[in-house]
Amino acid sequence: MNLKHDEDELNFTIHQRSLYGQTVKPLTVRAIIDHITMRQRGAATLSDAERSFLADFGAAKDPGTFIEGAFLDAAINGGKRLGEDSYRLGGEQDEEGEEGGWFGIHRFLGLYVVNSTQYGEGQDLFGPFAKRKEANAIFNLVIILYTPPT
Repeated sequence: MNLKHDEDELNFTIHQRSLYGQTVKPLTVRAIIDHITMRQRGAATLSDAERSFLADFGAAKDPGTFIEGAFLDAAINGGKRLGEDSYRLGGEQDEEGEEGGWFGIHRFLGLYVVNSTQYGEGQDLFGPFAKRKEANAIFNLVIILYTPPT
């Protein structure tokens, strides 16, 4: 893979909401690309979703833009779910019978992504993080900040 970018051009994180009190920072696009490049060389077993992502990544004309636009969603939809929690609210339910939300930690290509979904309101994605400990810290913060008081 031949990246034709100025080194500093990729030293930004994927746009995502910043959490109050967040102490760990997501990896930069450059760090994600470096990690994926190393992962491709030493990967023994990859899931179908990981193989597919790597093929699309390898074919991308602009790897930085591809990572920024696709990595977090790929990790949520194709990653291994490592942890989850959910909550329900009292009162009326939406048309799908759901009211409340869901939180998850996912591992994809050796990196960790956290998501928070509030039914009927959308989803926030956080990461990726290089270490499970960092993802756990964000996961716990998301639960505290996103779970409405009962």
